[in-house]
Amino acid sequence: MSPVVHAVAFVVAAAVLCAVALVVWRRRRARPVMAMSMALVLGAAAWWSLADAVIVAAPGDPVAGIAGLATFPAIGTMVAAFVCLGLSTNGSGSRPGRRLLLGLAVEPVLLTLVVATNPWHLLFYRGADAATLVDPNSWQHGPLFWVHSTYSYALLVVGIVLVARGWSRSPALFRGQRLSILLGSLVPASLCVLNLVGVTGGFGDPTPFGFAFTAVVVALAIGRQDVLRLAPVARDVLFATISDAVVALSPDGRIIDLNPAAERILRDADPELPAALVGLTMAEALVGWGSLDAPVETSRGVSSETLVARVVDGRRTELAVRHSALVDSRGRDLGTVLVARDVSAENAQHRELAEQLRTIELLRHDLAEQANRDPLTELHNRRFLLERFGPMLSRSGPATPVSVLMIDIDRFKRINDRYGHQVGDGVLVAVARRLTAAVPPGALVSRWGGEEFVVVLPGAGVGDAMRVADRVRDRCEAEPFDVGQDAQRCTVSVGVSSFPADGLTVVDLLEASDRALYLAKRDGRNQVRRAGPELTGAPEVTSGTVPGSG
Repeated sequence: MSPVVHAVAFVVAAAVLCAVALVVWRRRRARPVMAMSMALVLGAAAWWSLADAVIVAAPGDPVAGIAGLATFPAIGTMVAAFVCLGLSTNGSGSRPGRRLLLGLAVEPVLLTLVVATNPWHLLFYRGADAATLVDPNSWQHGPLFWVHSTYSYALLVVGIVLVARGWSRSPALFRGQRLSILLGSLVPASLCVLNLVGVTGGFGDPTPFGFAFTAVVVALAIGRQDVLRLAPVARDVLFATISDAVVALSPDGRIIDLNPAAERILRDADPELPAALVGLTMAEALVGWGSLDAPVETSRGVSSETLVARVVDGRRTELAVRHSALVDSRGRDLGTVLVARDVSAENAQHRELAEQLRTIELLRHDLAEQANRDPLTELHNRRFLLERFGPMLSRSGPATPVSVLMIDIDRFKRINDRYGHQVGDGVLVAVARRLTAAVPPGALVSRWGGEEFVVVLPGAGVGDAMRVADRVRDRCEAEPFDVGQDAQRCTVSVGVSSFPADGLTVVDLLEASDRALYLAKRDGRNQVRRAGPELTGAPEVTSGTVPGSG
């Protein structure tokens, strides 16, 4: 190959490398570490290719010697950038630290100083031509050249191993990207080795052409595989940025790893914990925490949840801890993963809401009671009785009778007129209390209006109802009322009706008991009258002796 064609080939390779490096640099926003490392590798390779173009174009000129020495700072930079590129292929979170970057920069800087002063010490390249910077192809390798080569190939192996590891550990979707970078790096590395051992002969250094191939592979990876935008997130980054606390336990229950959120929660609750939490058991890490829910045993593929709480300086912290068993493909126990979520605020809101709901329910119940009760006697009112009486009657039959007592205070108007309404209200309250005490449990007692009361006795036949009515009448007659300054007796009259004998509907039964009450009033008061016998002309009467009644 003529020197001109050879030089043009190197220039073309450099142009390809620069073009792809420019594309990579412009797309660095999504993955800056990978993009900048890749751009440095391609840019340094372009510099190397241009230097080789000068060497083959003018081998006898000192410019060729200067170009030959100038390739090495680019080579040192390229190798360092390739290590960073290998790190970036192991996930979006894998990036070189400041110390690593400083360490990688040492060799290119020292290499630049060595090659710049080589004509004076000849430790990098030897020979008379090396001192005069002519005919670089005739120079002999000095000891510092082999130090540089050993270091560079070691870093090159490290970079290739990193890329290979990134390929092997990547999800299937991203393995094609890593494989492209791996193959693109192996070609120039192989050509460089061949040139070093002298296989290429008079052709010169073919390594820049290998990098041109790498540039083509990178361009395809960018266009078809979107290597600079579509990338897996490193698991350690995910682990560190999860807001929930995550703790990995060994099979014997010791902490083997935890994320920053878990460490923060544990240390906030107990500042006295040791500096290293790894190696502690969960019992040691959770000293002072109380379990609110009993944990459920975890098994393969099964998780359970436990609620734990702790109070520190008056602040309550509650954690919902999910336990998940870890097993490998062979079913071997690898330990347990705990994922804890701080539910303190959420539970506090739930408790506050529950308390508010209880208050609302109590208020609603109180309002319902107020709407259904007579404010003076605190008995149920007519509205409540009518709402409950109908359904009660619909569930009754011949085997489950229902009876009704209609009760009226005798000569109540005279009490009001003589002593005033305040005393009359006191009499109403006293009658209501005696009435409630005299009827059996389950009876529906209500104030019907004015001085009238209605009692519904579910399951009571005529005989039972008459006995209850007489007990009410007797208690009111026997126990004096405090009326004004005096203690006087105040009697009641009672009318009794019963389902189904005296009616089949609520209206029928109330009207029948009201007619019976009318008969009790008409025949002298302080009496109990049945509705049924009255309709046949033979009423049954239970009466007491009331002075002045009539």
